[in-house]
Amino acid sequence: MKAKASPNGRPGLKRPLKLLLAGSLLTSGGWLAGQETPADEDTAAEAAPDDAPAAEEEEEPLEYSNWIEFGLGGTWVDGDKTAYQARRQQPGDTAFGGLTAGHYEAFVGDNGFFTLDGRAVFEQNDYNVHIGYEHTDLGYVKAGFRQFRTWSDGVGGYLPAYGSWVPLQDRDLHLDRGEAFLEAGLTLPSWPEIHFRYSHLFRDGKKDSTIGGQVNVPTGLRGIGASFYDLDETRDIFSLDATHTVKATDLGLGVRYELSSLDNSLNLRQLPGNALESYVTQKDETETDLFNVHAHSTTRLNDDLMFSAAYAYTTLETELGGSRIYGANYDSVYDPFLARGPGFIALAGGSGLDQHVANFNLHWMALEHLAVIPSLRVERSDVDGDSSWLDTPSLALKDADHERGLWEISESLEARYDAIRDWLFYAEADWSQGSGDLKEHQIALATGATELNRDTDDERWTQKYTLGANWYPLNNLNLAGQYYHKIHNYDYDHNVDSTPNNGVNRYPAYLTRQDFTTDDFNARVTWRPVNAVTLVSRYDFQLSTVDTQADGLSELESADLTSHIFSESVTWSPLHWLYLQGGLNYVLNEMETPASNDATPDGLVQDSENNYWIGTFTAGVALNQKTDLQGSYFYSRADNYQDNSTISVPYGAGYEEHGVTATLTRELRRGLIATLSYGWFKTRDQATAGFTDFESHLVYSSLVYRW
Repeated sequence: MKAKASPNGRPGLKRPLKLLLAGSLLTSGGWLAGQETPADEDTAAEAAPDDAPAAEEEEEPLEYSNWIEFGLGGTWVDGDKTAYQARRQQPGDTAFGGLTAGHYEAFVGDNGFFTLDGRAVFEQNDYNVHIGYEHTDLGYVKAGFRQFRTWSDGVGGYLPAYGSWVPLQDRDLHLDRGEAFLEAGLTLPSWPEIHFRYSHLFRDGKKDSTIGGQVNVPTGLRGIGASFYDLDETRDIFSLDATHTVKATDLGLGVRYELSSLDNSLNLRQLPGNALESYVTQKDETETDLFNVHAHSTTRLNDDLMFSAAYAYTTLETELGGSRIYGANYDSVYDPFLARGPGFIALAGGSGLDQHVANFNLHWMALEHLAVIPSLRVERSDVDGDSSWLDTPSLALKDADHERGLWEISESLEARYDAIRDWLFYAEADWSQGSGDLKEHQIALATGATELNRDTDDERWTQKYTLGANWYPLNNLNLAGQYYHKIHNYDYDHNVDSTPNNGVNRYPAYLTRQDFTTDDFNARVTWRPVNAVTLVSRYDFQLSTVDTQADGLSELESADLTSHIFSESVTWSPLHWLYLQGGLNYVLNEMETPASNDATPDGLVQDSENNYWIGTFTAGVALNQKTDLQGSYFYSRADNYQDNSTISVPYGAGYEEHGVTATLTRELRRGLIATLSYGWFKTRDQATAGFTDFESHLVYSSLVYRW
């Protein structure tokens, strides 16, 4: 679709602040965080400021359908570069840039339309090309490739009491993700529509892990050693779908075939500096083969009644392999003399899944202002699998198998009522009942001894009830509120359990019941007291409890989670060439467990706290008809860090972050826009005692040409 240009020759930009908005969006490219844009078009000015240079003579409108943008920037980091990369998701201490956006379109004959989009940014490893052709009477074909990079930091944990910090030797971790695809569709008039798509997806690289390696300190072992995943994953997906309308019924039928291959590893360094120091590599080698067939239909029975149904069958076959090896380096060959912990080699096995899912929905206008929507979902799944491996260092051959069956029936009933002027009421009830059985068996093949023999039946019951209303008392004021109550009940019956009450492999067999209850209330107010001011306020409250019962014990409250979330945003355009916008988010989130109160010594187990607040402020001004300036500031703070490093590992977050950005946008001539941006960021992290602090500067410029 072509964008219509305004009289000043800028596509879809009515006046200077629209140029500011376009320039800031084109410039940011994901690199300048903290920038905000006007909430809606009413905040954009319609003319130049009174003291601005006289407007140029209006030119004839242009239609821009093509554009190309080049950008170039650089970052300078004072402090921890890898922490900067993980926090800002961009390369540190380097230049980057290239073709940041490009679009070309053209008509081909009377019925054809061609499009080409592209992006190629070096140092970001960000590439994107998309080619498409569409024929009005026949169909379409398109193909593309997309790749981008994410960064993480192998920093691990820090114990202030002992100054213990064991980061990765190479903390500069990055992971590349991407997709190549080919899609085609046949859209002949009065014929079924047919769509085919092939996708090849991949993930390749390294990312940090929250699983910590063991480190020796004077009071024992602590799991603070940094670890990382080495990932090499591919998926190939073929899908074919057809849709057709027969009288009042829309029909659909499709198949999907998927192959995936995972060659991943978790890498840990155990007991650094100790005589028993070793490097652990745990490999996960998985091949999957999935087939799915699905069908759906929607029938308009009359003006007030519509019925839809869907069914899907999926089969999944999985083959697995892997090992857990201790060695002198990562990826070592198994050496029994270096096997300094429990591991395994020669893992081989597989599993199979058969799943049936059916959905039924009815949309009924029971009255003129009352809509009722009942639905039903039924699922049946069966899973079985077996595996064998050699335990190390004993090299005892083990064999295990399991079977899992699951029934799930879900119902919901939704109603919406809007007969009262300026009000909308809605209510929804959801129920789900499930039952299943799990059989697990493990033996040592050399002796024939049974190490695990368990048969568990489970029952699940879920209920959720929602009430809500929207009220529009004035043209410039609306209010909304919602409350829901949700209950999960799980009952377990362990018919067979070979492990003794103190068995180390008994989890979760000692659980007989768990209940999860959640109450959630949220309210929102949007108010525009005058045309130039918009305020949006929101409050969320959530209370969740977990009650657990184990063998021979009475039920107790095992966790209590409380959350308060406050947010406020204000947008103000005091002058037609100026807008201001501010926002505040404040979150109080805490989970308490009996263990945090009863643990000895004090502080061994902490409550989980995730309290933080974020403030933002943005201002934009049209300096003249062709030049705009935007500036932003954001601040974020969390203060949940508690130093219990003498007896455990501190988990709470404690940080402070500032960011300032400024963008100058200038229309050099009709269709040619230049931007210049600057960003400053500063982060202080209490959890790592300043080791991962940084202060950074970013300069970026771009040039956009439209025709």
